Amino acid sequence: MTQLVEGQPARLDVGESLPCRVIGFSGPEVVLRLSDDIRLGQRRVFSRAPIPLPVTVRRADGAAEWTTTTRDVSAGGVCVGREGADPGAGPLELTITVASHAVVAEGRVMRVTGDDVGVQFERIEDADRLLLASLALAYHRPR
Repeated sequence: MTQLVEGQPARLDVGESLPCRVIGFSGPEVVLRLSDDIRLGQRRVFSRAPIPLPVTVRRADGAAEWTTTTRDVSAGGVCVGREGADPGAGPLELTITVASHAVVAEGRVMRVTGDDVGVQFERIEDADRLLLASLALAYHRPR
């Protein structure tokens, strides 16, 4: 078996073969960066997709809670509608509904506008992160 090294070109099989590059290791996990047009020109680690999903947002201190929809989704975070609520400076707890599954995550506020709140995930189950990544990948897959 060939040993993997950082910088090595590779292919990721997700129903189709996508070109990527090995960028690092985290214990037994291999970190890959896609090198196709999904990733080119982005500064983000994860590709985003404008997928509207129902989400309940709650400030960790319990001072505010609102129900809204996601504006975009990625494995690293989401942008949600602000709906007039003040997200505050502390962490947010999010419950995103994907079909009949509840993705529960905790994140920190990265950006606030009059209409949107950008949240980076700080705690999310690996399976849920993979689910959101697969949604973004499916959105960008050529039809």
